[in-house]
Amino acid sequence: MSQFNCPHCKQPAFSKWDKYLAAKWKILICPRCERRATSQPLLLAGYYLLYLANVIDLSFLAYLTSNMYWLIAMVVIWIALDAFSVYLPLAAMRDRGTTERAPEPARRTTQPALELKFEPAL
Repeated sequence: MSQFNCPHCKQPAFSKWDKYLAAKWKILICPRCERRATSQPLLLAGYYLLYLANVIDLSFLAYLTSNMYWLIAMVVIWIALDAFSVYLPLAAMRDRGTTERAPEPARRTTQPALELKFEPAL
């Protein structure tokens, strides 16, 4: 069952499992328009910093305090981060082989180029 829209054709194309895999850096291909999509890369980088902070901070706290409850909290937070990863927005990717760039601004040719003349000082 498709619940999430493709960023290209705006039609329902992706399931929750597809969105979960997109949050794991998987490239999705829309079954309707056959174009590529993935989760926003900058958001994914920030999201993985949360995973990293969770593991480092809570495992360090478990080591310092010799308390296993920090490890249980780490697992619970990890599961919550995984559950929330389904709601990261999808980004449209360019087709392979295209190099779409913004058009370059037109250059002014109405004013003549400034000419500088240097004379040696005596």
